[in-house]
Amino acid sequence: MSASVAIFVESTDPRARFNYKLTLKGADGKPLAKHDVVLRVEGDGSLQTTHDAKQIVRETDAAGEIAFAWFRRSIFGRDVKATVSAEARNLPDAEVTLEPAEAEKVLNTSYRTKTWPLLK
Repeated sequence: MSASVAIFVESTDPRARFNYKLTLKGADGKPLAKHDVVLRVEGDGSLQTTHDAKQIVRETDAAGEIAFAWFRRSIFGRDVKATVSAEARNLPDAEVTLEPAEAEKVLNTSYRTKTWPLLK
């Protein structure tokens, strides 16, 4: 089974990253963990921030989910159109869903790490 999401970003939109969540469930409705899913981009953008990647393979986590992002890749000054599709490998009866997701809120505080013994 497969799913897809259409992406349209107007030229005046400053965002460069769009986050998505994929969920993979079996015919019984239970999450499918540790299964490969192929993600593809048709059109503009990439599935990697540092280079142009039109296809990647990811493995679902214990909840049957994959978090991923589509990147605009410095395409500004014009409207951007793309379609991201997902296909579960060797699982014809699986249900694949794609939905927008919030960006992970990761706080990088490594600069606060003390290298000197802390005082009590």
